[in-house]
Amino acid sequence: MVGLFLMLGSALTTFLLFSIFCRASKHWMPQPHEIVLRVPVQLSLGPIKRHEARNGLRVKPIFHSSLHSLPDRQRDRIMNVLLPDAVALVARALRVRKSVAKLRLARQCATRKVFFRPGDTRHYCQSTCANVTYCGPVPVPEEHLQRCQRCSELGQNCGPVSLPDGPGEAHVDFLLYVSAKNTVRCQGGSTVAYAAHCQQGQDDRPIAGYANVCPEALAVKHGKLTVTALLHEILHALGFSASLFAFYRDNNGQPLTPRRSNGLPAFNASLGLYQWSEKVVRHVERLWLQRDGHTTHEVSLLVTPNVMAEGRKHFGCPSLEGVELENQGGVGTELNHWEMRLLGNEVMTGAHTTSGPLSRLTLALMEDTGWYWADYSMAQKLSWGFQLGCLFAQGSCLEWVKDRHHRGLDTWPFCISPRVSSRQLTCGAHHASVTRCNLRRHRAPLPHQYQYFEVMPWLSAESAARVGGGVELADFCPFGQEIHQDTENQHGIDCTNVENQPDSSQNEAHKEFGNGYFCLRQEAPPGRCWTNSEQALWGAGCYQVSCSPEGLAIWVGGHSYPCHYDGQRVAVKLGAGAASRNGSLVCPLCCAICSQCPSEPNVNNWNGTSLALHPWDSEPCSGSPAMQESIHSSTAKALQRIFLFVLLLWAGG
Repeated sequence: MVGLFLMLGSALTTFLLFSIFCRASKHWMPQPHEIVLRVPVQLSLGPIKRHEARNGLRVKPIFHSSLHSLPDRQRDRIMNVLLPDAVALVARALRVRKSVAKLRLARQCATRKVFFRPGDTRHYCQSTCANVTYCGPVPVPEEHLQRCQRCSELGQNCGPVSLPDGPGEAHVDFLLYVSAKNTVRCQGGSTVAYAAHCQQGQDDRPIAGYANVCPEALAVKHGKLTVTALLHEILHALGFSASLFAFYRDNNGQPLTPRRSNGLPAFNASLGLYQWSEKVVRHVERLWLQRDGHTTHEVSLLVTPNVMAEGRKHFGCPSLEGVELENQGGVGTELNHWEMRLLGNEVMTGAHTTSGPLSRLTLALMEDTGWYWADYSMAQKLSWGFQLGCLFAQGSCLEWVKDRHHRGLDTWPFCISPRVSSRQLTCGAHHASVTRCNLRRHRAPLPHQYQYFEVMPWLSAESAARVGGGVELADFCPFGQEIHQDTENQHGIDCTNVENQPDSSQNEAHKEFGNGYFCLRQEAPPGRCWTNSEQALWGAGCYQVSCSPEGLAIWVGGHSYPCHYDGQRVAVKLGAGAASRNGSLVCPLCCAICSQCPSEPNVNNWNGTSLALHPWDSEPCSGSPAMQESIHSSTAKALQRIFLFVLLLWAGG
């Protein structure tokens, strides 16, 4: 394993050259006293079968006056662009199984004592209802409320009091109260937005919730609110929440978790939520490889039927027992998101990114609540983990990387590979962006099971224990992470954004941006006779990719290069003589980009030689015969540079 970790010293020096940003997502689960259960809902129809579902989930935003405290442009963007787009995505992807005719919410109680009567779905407050009913930080308008239902202190003489029911909202499935308040849950600006449900109907489906955006966070540099972030929060309120797992139902409408005599699941006081059964979430122990050998690793798996089926298909692992939930990040992150090590930037992993696909896995979870039908045609492609097999889905990233190196295959999405330059980049999820490996030296030793790096003559056991990926939620596995470019000379990373196109004088690798362009790894630093390789960002770049029945092709400088298998190296030379530019690109997995791909040959049985290139002048650069060296020779040079740096690192203590 020595060769696998030679990059360590060089990688650590590059950590501070870029601003790598990851904001953990906290789902602030509602406290039991904040939720009103078993609210009677007037339905327009009985249970709707999948083929009968015509209308999308009808979410109605209700904007609170606190939004007017935001700058006009920011407020208008939230109210007129971001939130409508997020709600429209939900409406296209989900349909309720029971359609609502009229939606009214129940009043909260003045005390936390509630009575439930046999055969009655309503709750009754002890003595009296609260003067104001809240949904999160937002007071619910009187017109949305039912009349107060109360009992005496001993639970007798139960019935309605006060004014009649409010008019409610017709043909609405979910009321979303939207506010902009700096609350305790904003954590002093570290949280951009948060959301949760506040009331559940008689079939346990959330019927109302809130989304609060945090003005403090919006005011800082990285506090950007996106459609993806709002979609993430809305999905928490609709069902992706540990506070709702115990209420999930099967396809026949029967609870997956046993109910007590009051019709509710058992309450787990230590967790502060209702306890789910093993038909929803199961805890298992797996073998986990770290630097000292195998240990045990406990994971929480979501095991509902559609999630399990989609997980097996996504990872290409027929024996998968369920899909892992996040086990890091503390209360509000763990159990409330997908495991980031396995699903990267999927919309419901626990770290906010500028974009994140709504995958079939999240749609499967929403369908497995028993409250919705999912339209899987609305799912977006998720490349992270796709068809990477059982070892990826069930093992540690170290075991995955060792196996891939042994077989001579790419280790993507992890980036444990030689860092031969402080300017080296890599590709992000879906090959949609250029990223940088987040390998770093931590201030304190990592938990033992996440110590992946071996002790070397130049690296003490104490130092090796502090080295790992920069994101706890990914189990400290190094991966390519988004870069926030801070200087005018560093360009953006989104391959589809034409505004990121660099000036030709700074584009020796012929990178291009726009629709149909994807991130590809560069085998060696491009440049004019290698002389400018230290001045250019290298290791990955954006290039045009085309798909056809014959497979995937890469386009550089107007010329196409066919890809026959994942990891194939394509040698590229542009120009001639002193103006020549040389390098090689690494072919991606065809199905990670194209919808239809031919069967790929086994790389070990591939009989082809280097691909036929266009007849450029093969004259080497003036005074630089090294331009004709093979990739193997280039790799040897890289290793020499690594070794030189390691000696310097060792000598420096």
